[in-house]
Amino acid sequence: MHARYSVQIEPQPYGARGFLVTCRDLPFLTSDGATWEEAVHMAKGALLATIETLIEADEIVPLPSAAPGTTIDLGTLIAAKIMLNNLRVEAGLNRAQLSERLGGPPAQAYRALSVLHNSRMEQIDRALAVLGYRAEFSVYQAAE
Repeated sequence: MHARYSVQIEPQPYGARGFLVTCRDLPFLTSDGATWEEAVHMAKGALLATIETLIEADEIVPLPSAAPGTTIDLGTLIAAKIMLNNLRVEAGLNRAQLSERLGGPPAQAYRALSVLHNSRMEQIDRALAVLGYRAEFSVYQAAE
C-alpha cells in the first residue's frame, strides 16, 4: 500500500478567488489556497489532519484509490501507520488497549499511530506483531 491520495483542486465556486481542495477517498476533507501551489501545499496538511482525526476517533482510514486528480504522496511511514490503525480497529482495539498489549505506557501506541509523530519503523513493526502481522518493504523504479 502507498499513502498516495489523489486530491481534486478546482477554482473556488461562485466566483471566489483561489482554489478549493477535496478528496474523493476522504469526502469530509476540504482545504483551499490562494494559488494552485498553495492549494497543493495545504492539501498535504489537510490529508494528515483528516487521517489523524480518523485515527483518534478509532475509525478505519479509507485507503487511497486510483481516483483522478493531483497526487499527494504522504510517504511510507504514513502508509504503515494507516495499515496499523486499520488492523487495530478491525481487531476491535482502541489505542489504550494496544498500549496494554505492547506493555508500555499509553503514549506508546498513541505515538506509533499518530501521523503527526515521526515514529521509528521498529515501533510500527512491534505494534503489528502484537496484532499478529508483520510488514514487508518493497522498492520500485520511480515512474518519470
